[in-house]
Amino acid sequence: MFIAGQIVSGVALVFNTSGRLFKKQSTNLIFNCIANILVAISFFLLGAYMGLVCMIVSAIRTFVFYLYAKNGWHKNFLLLILFTLLYLGTSFLIFTNWLEYIIIVAKGISYTYGAWQRRPQTFRILSIVSCLFTIWYNSLYAGYINILCEILCIVFTSIVIVQHYNWRKRLQKVKAHTNTESEQIKE
Repeated sequence: MFIAGQIVSGVALVFNTSGRLFKKQSTNLIFNCIANILVAISFFLLGAYMGLVCMIVSAIRTFVFYLYAKNGWHKNFLLLILFTLLYLGTSFLIFTNWLEYIIIVAKGISYTYGAWQRRPQTFRILSIVSCLFTIWYNSLYAGYINILCEILCIVFTSIVIVQHYNWRKRLQKVKAHTNTESEQIKE
């Protein structure tokens, strides 16, 4: 079971990390949804049942947010509350200990709040926070490939954040240069 769990996690790694490289939030979310399903299977094989239940909620949440992002629908506050309550409730139903409960709930809520945002940079930053909680949880169950996946997600997401920042800086320089030329022409 342990080896099978690591293999399934390896497949999830491909979906999760490659999805982070896309600029569109909807594409990132559909890749993450597939990865969530695979990680749920991995958690089942590793005996991490609180993680399993939360990954099922995560897959549903991510698919719903994917539909919203893909269709340009505005995500309302009730959707955020619903998924937050689902994390709190399902985690408590499969309660094993307070540490696991806090880690799983923090992981789920941080990603949910990030995915609920319209601003991609906020989504990416909260995605990194969620990854850190996921690494902590996986360390409790020897989910080594899941840990590797989350580390790679942090790296890829950080690269996208830096690229976005650099792109915006270059755009500001071009605008500033264009404004300066316009002013010189007027004189």
